[in-house]
Amino acid sequence: MTARLNDRSRKPNSNAPFGVRECQWCGEEFAKRGGSQLFCSDPHKTAFNNLRKERGAQLYDLFVALRYERKLAAGLKVWSLICTMIAHFREEDRQKRSGRRSWMPARTVTERRPYLFNPLRQARKGKKS
Repeated sequence: MTARLNDRSRKPNSNAPFGVRECQWCGEEFAKRGGSQLFCSDPHKTAFNNLRKERGAQLYDLFVALRYERKLAAGLKVWSLICTMIAHFREEDRQKRSGRRSWMPARTVTERRPYLFNPLRQARKGKKS
């Protein structure tokens, strides 16, 4: 029997195909079927993403105001409101999700969106690479 190249987390004599991981949603351990699997089931993946969508929608309007309605945002102390909302989200994670985070790591976000670091984008702003 030959070992898979991407099978680094496999434990010897284990029936789990890629090892064991804790579900990002429910906290239960599960046998991974893939290298980057974060959830024990599709409904848990959907629930996690729905929570992120709901929270993101709440923050979106405040961020747009912060960027494009600066005087109004400053008067309303929008940055402080955003920080307060995030603190409430984190406390909710601690209480309802046993502290499991409800966000993706920043590195994951930036790796999935390389266009954010496009040199042409910088050039359009008048910056030289």
